[in-house]
Amino acid sequence: MGAKDREYGHQPGECGGRFGLAVYEIVESKACGFDVGRGAVESAEDVDLTMRIKMASNGLPVAVDTRSPAARAALARGKALFDKRVGERNHSCADCHTPERGANKFLGGRLLADVTTGLTRHFPTWRTSQNDAWDMRRRMQWCMTPLGMNMLAADSIEYAELELYLTQFDIGKPMSVPGIRH
Repeated sequence: MGAKDREYGHQPGECGGRFGLAVYEIVESKACGFDVGRGAVESAEDVDLTMRIKMASNGLPVAVDTRSPAARAALARGKALFDKRVGERNHSCADCHTPERGANKFLGGRLLADVTTGLTRHFPTWRTSQNDAWDMRRRMQWCMTPLGMNMLAADSIEYAELELYLTQFDIGKPMSVPGIRH
């Protein structure tokens, strides 16, 4: 049992103790289902809190455990969504973001990112063109607009599963938040 666990009076992995504003406490309280005053998904408050938590991990390798059956199933659904053709243009994420298709090419004045190099370790990202911080889900929504697809709700399970799939390409790479993009 670590010092933090003794300080809060519980065993690792158990919920309890007091909750404040330290990153350790916020992460634990959200995992235990407590409301810590965090805003709605994709709200300015949510993006700010996510950025603060991830900034505390800058330089550390991305580590996501996908060994459980539930995580493996979510990962498979995320990959299926990445490959699914949608919208009026009948495109998939893979059409633009894999090296054998559109990645690393320019489209509409923008370089299409390559999923295999990792896309998530820099999010939330400061968008200089928008003068705003964007989380990964907002970026995904923005991608859907030129496809002629209706955006999903920011808190949709599909975005969570797609983000999990994308994050696997960043495993072992150092966190660097916030990213900066035009």
